[in-house]
Amino acid sequence: MTENRREPRYRVSARAQVLLPGGQRLAAKVCDVSVNGIGLLVNDPLPLQATLMAQLSIPDPAHEGQLCQVQCSIKVMNMVLSGDNFRVGAIWADLRGDSLRAIDRWLEKQRQAGPTHRIGEGADLQWTPGRGT
Repeated sequence: MTENRREPRYRVSARAQVLLPGGQRLAAKVCDVSVNGIGLLVNDPLPLQATLMAQLSIPDPAHEGQLCQVQCSIKVMNMVLSGDNFRVGAIWADLRGDSLRAIDRWLEKQRQAGPTHRIGEGADLQWTPGRGT
């Protein structure tokens, strides 16, 4: 199968939370990231075409061994059942400030390592609205 994307996706492993419209927080695993969006694994389906708040716990490329919290909005573009989970494809709907810089640095580190490089697991994540923007 040929990849038709303009920007490469990088396989990663990090933890995330998605805030659903009713206020429920859903744990997610980040499985890939690109300039344009993100791939997630979740236990429950997300509403298609919905714009949702998300918080990622990613390795901080500026500080080896530390994590940084990234807050953003994502728009759910597609979803497929994958085993017992749902694989979600989303685009960045709102990503700016410190969060944008953290993702840019993370992507640069992925580019240097190559498209199949895997970053280590993110730590447990606590929802902290307003941080990382």
